[in-house]
This record gives sequence, structure tokens and C-alpha cells, in this order.
Amino acid sequence: MVAKNASLDESRQYPRMTDIEEIMCSLTFKRKESVVPLTRAQSSQFLCSYNSHCFALCHCCEFDACDCKMVCPDNCTCYYDQSWNTNIVDCGSKRHTSVPRKIPMDVTELYLDGSDIPTLSSHTFIGRKNMKILYMNNSNVHTIDNRTFNGLRDLLVLNLDHNRLTALHGYEFERLVHLQELYLSHNMIATISNVTFANLKAIEILHLDHNYIVQYQIWLLNNNARLQEIKLAYNSWTCDCYFVGEMKEFLHLKGDYVRDIYDLECHYNHSSSHYMLDFNTSACNNYTATAMRSEFDFAEMLPIILIVTVVFIVVLIIAVLIFVFRKEMGVWFYAKYGVRLFRAGQTRTSQRGGGDEDKLFDAFVSYSKKDEAFVTQILAPELECGVPTFRLCLHYRDLPVGGYMSDAIMEAMESSRRTILILSENFLKSEWCRYEFKSAHRKCSVPVNTDS
Repeated sequence: MVAKNASLDESRQYPRMTDIEEIMCSLTFKRKESVVPLTRAQSSQFLCSYNSHCFALCHCCEFDACDCKMVCPDNCTCYYDQSWNTNIVDCGSKRHTSVPRKIPMDVTELYLDGSDIPTLSSHTFIGRKNMKILYMNNSNVHTIDNRTFNGLRDLLVLNLDHNRLTALHGYEFERLVHLQELYLSHNMIATISNVTFANLKAIEILHLDHNYIVQYQIWLLNNNARLQEIKLAYNSWTCDCYFVGEMKEFLHLKGDYVRDIYDLECHYNHSSSHYMLDFNTSACNNYTATAMRSEFDFAEMLPIILIVTVVFIVVLIIAVLIFVFRKEMGVWFYAKYGVRLFRAGQTRTSQRGGGDEDKLFDAFVSYSKKDEAFVTQILAPELECGVPTFRLCLHYRDLPVGGYMSDAIMEAMESSRRTILILSENFLKSEWCRYEFKSAHRKCSVPVNTDS
């Protein structure tokens, strides 16, 4: 009997515990559950925390850029199991504004939920080839760049719930060939490329509920043979006849996998909705489809309409300014380039300066006697023989000699629509110094400088 008992003792590796089924184990990492029965606890759940660790065979422990050196990122908590097959980095609910730089290369689970990271840049997780679980839900993610998840060849679970994604362009998940679970609920997704999920051959769970999706060819998911759970409700699915027909065919084939099938609705005109299962496609008319297409057309045309409206307003403002300041612009252009503007449609009277039809002359030209050659040989021929022609009264050519000069000048000015004053140096040194001459020209309106 003693030998027998000895034999029994040698075969027994653990103490005999009659209540082992009732023993509970409190987990160090409490993400999903905090307590599990000891008999159900996996070896990967027996964890210890660490701040830094370097393997004995690692030869670069003294350097920062060392792949075999494990350093827990700032403001994170890290755990490992005895074999280092489980390496968890928990940075959740710490409001990180970017992905921490020193994430261990051998990380298997990374939790970045509760962060504030609007853009996930290309190659953000490059080199983390052992990562299997990535949580980035509730992290204010707006944009996923091309090849963001490049290098995560063994990723199994990707959680992007409760973010601000608006579109999936097709390149976001193209290299995640082993991905099994993808959570995209509670985003702002309106458009999805038809190739977005094409490479997810191992996908089993796909959640797209609570978004703004209008028209995605959901029946393409028939090519994902391992798909077992889908959520599609609480979107803006169109009631377009063709789309609803294809959707109902998909639901007929995959209805057992659509967990929210009874909440699935289609919408049109932003006011009416129908449960997808109750929608009568045989009675579907073109009005619904036309109404939806009109909304899509308007949405596509809205940027063009805004651009055309802005251009029209700018052109209108410019036209009004040109009209208001046309006279000033005409004078400036003529003085600068010798070009007469705004002459089209003008009558001879308007070109001559207004509605003083009873005036004898178009202009009275006052000048110094010493400038008579300039006036009679250059200025007067240009105005009297040009197009249009002007009737001029020249000071020393047409005014009577003798008598009161001021009275003659006043009479000439009153008989003319405009007065042209030649402000030369000769004029300022001679005629302008005379009081009666100066007082008579108090209405002068068009000075000309001959020095230029």
C-alpha cells in the first residue's frame, strides 16, 4: 500500500482541491472581464506589468532604437505573460493626441481608445507584425491615410467605432488579409468604395450601423465567404428601386447574419422611410428613384452653383464700380494711354459735355500770350479737327482786343460748356498775377500743364 501511495503521489503534480471549480481568479488586465473561474483562465491571462524589459540575447539594450528592447510608452500601462507571447499596451482613455512613438515592436494588443487623433498617417504601425488587436474607438479619427495599417499582417480585430470618419476610399484595409473583426459603427460615413472590403477574405464580423451611408453595393459582401455577423441599420439607405431590389436579395441570402435586419430602413426626401423587409419592390415606381436622383444631382451640382454665384457677384460689383467711376477712369486712361473709353452709345451732345445745347462754344481756352504757338498749332487742331470735333473759343484769337478783359473772359466762359486753363510757367508769371484775370477764372474746370 505504501508503494502504491507513493506511486500516486509521484503522478500528482498539483495539490488536490475539492472546490477548485469555485475558485475565482482576479485578472490584472481588466478590459473585458475582471474575474474568471480559475479552471477557465488561459495562460495568456496570467499577466505582469512592466515599464522596461530587454531580453538576455538582445545586444542593443543600451540604445533607444532597439527592436528587442521593450519600453512601455509614456502615460500607458503594459503587461506581459510568462512566455512573452502576450504583450499588451494599454493607452486607453488618456487623450493622446498622436500615436505614441515607443510602442514595443512585439506588441500583440494595443488600446488607444479615448484618444484625440484626427489623422492616422501612413505607416503609423509599421513593424508591429505581431499585433492582433487594435482599439482606436472614440478617438476623434477623421482621416485614414493610405497604408496606415501597413505591416499589421496578423491583425485580427480592428475597432474604429465612435469616430468621425466620413468616407472609405478603398485603400484603408487593403493589406489586412487576416482581419476577422472590423467595427465602424457610430461614425459619419456617407460613401464607401466598392473595393473597400474586397481583400478582407477572413472577415467574420462587420459593423456599419449608425452612419450616413446612402448607397453602397452591400451585396458585394457575398464574396466574403466567412462573414457571420453584419450590422447595417440606422443609415440613410436610398429607396431607389434597383438598390432596394438588390438589397432584399442580399438579405434573403444573408439575412441570418444581419443582426439588425428588422431595424433596416430606406429613406427618400429626408422625410419618408420604409422598413427594408416591408418595401414592395413590385409596386416601386420611378418617382422614388427620380426624387433620389434629383437630390444626388443637386448635391453634386452644389459646388458648381456656389462658384458660379460668387463669380457673378464679383463681376456685378466690378461692373457697378466701373459705371460709377466711368468718368474718372475715362480721364485716367486718356491721360495715361491716349485711349478714349466709354464712347460707345454716346451722342454728340453727351460727348461734348452735357445738355448745354444753347452754348455757342464747347470750350473756352485761356492761356498766356507766350503759349499761343502751343495752343494754335497743337491743342486747337487736335480738338477742332479730331473725332468728335469741338468748337473752341481761344483767348488771344477770338476775344476782342480792348475793353475790359475780365468782362470778355466772363462772357466767353458763359458761352462755353467748359473752360480749359493752360497752366504754364508763362501763365503763372504774367496773366495769373493780374487780379481781374484771376477773378474772371474762378469757374475754370479743366487745367492743362504744358511742362510735361
